[in-house]
Amino acid sequence: MAFVTDAQVKTSVAAALHKASADLPSFWTDIITDANVAAYDDICGHFLDLGFTQAQVDSWDRGVTFNKFLARYQALIDGAGDQDDVGEWREELNYWRQKLTDISTLEVDDELEEPDSSGSVGHGNLSTSNDLFSLDQDDPRRGNATEW
Repeated sequence: MAFVTDAQVKTSVAAALHKASADLPSFWTDIITDANVAAYDDICGHFLDLGFTQAQVDSWDRGVTFNKFLARYQALIDGAGDQDDVGEWREELNYWRQKLTDISTLEVDDELEEPDSSGSVGHGNLSTSNDLFSLDQDDPRRGNATEW
């Protein structure tokens, strides 16, 4: 699920090329779909890494804007027949990617959301399941703090 439809990205790509959507050759269809999926994945990956839930990400107020521009410039780069044309588009794509990277908060309905802190790694190298120190004050592995 993306914030914008492929048709909206196609309109944006066509506008950047100073064309009507109907005038874009058929090869753009797959390019636009792939770019839209990639843009949404970039957004989700960024916020999920920060601890936000998928539901929070999907409700992000600025999701439409970021999804549209990330998809637009990725599609333009992927669909460029002349590689000399991609310089400006690559700068725009890098601009929107950096802008996304710089965001550490997420707003939903003009309210700041808090990352979900309930999750923890339960397996692998980062597992905390056998750690001596835990948030559970009654854990028997903690010992009696008054003995110190």
